[in-house]
Amino acid sequence: MDKMEVILLKGRYFILGCLIGVLIVTIVYAPLTGSQSVGMYDPWKDLNDDGVIDIYDLIGIANSYGTTGDPAKPVIVNGYYAKEWNETFQLNNGERKTLWIPTKGLREITFKISIWPRVWYYVSSTTRIGHANATIYIRKQILNQTISEESLRLDATVTIYEDGIGLVTIMGNTSITKEYSIEFSSIAVVVYARSSIECNALFYVTA
Repeated sequence: MDKMEVILLKGRYFILGCLIGVLIVTIVYAPLTGSQSVGMYDPWKDLNDDGVIDIYDLIGIANSYGTTGDPAKPVIVNGYYAKEWNETFQLNNGERKTLWIPTKGLREITFKISIWPRVWYYVSSTTRIGHANATIYIRKQILNQTISEESLRLDATVTIYEDGIGLVTIMGNTSITKEYSIEFSSIAVVVYARSSIECNALFYVTA
């Protein structure tokens, strides 16, 4: 067992001890205060899905201390596996980012690409203007070979009035949404920035 494993193990025991201590204090203190109310049940915190949040869920958290992974939570929607996640990033003018999603075993994929200006120009003391321009390339692939490609442009001018009203006006499009039934093994979404932009990509898949 190396030093890092020892540290993680000690950390798990420490967290477990703290959680058990908090639980014991809560159990003992609640009757003394005459409080009979509890918080609302949250199924996402019921780790073992037994209908009650108790010490066994705390043990599960302690045993997972120090682990990392994908924070997206898969769910079942109408009998189908579904998963949603998003990614936020920044691009300078002329830069590009490729979002590659393997689609084997999936039924459908929906994604929304949204962009926003990163550079602003003040046309008055209370008014600023920014430009958000990008080209989105959508490439359907089989065995990493592109079988079809489409390109879409996003071009928008955003004006923000900072005179206390906080009014925002947008001329053009700042987002696109696409939905596909899966007939390919992967899809690549390429965001090519034609101005400095902030971008958010939201994905939703079902299997």
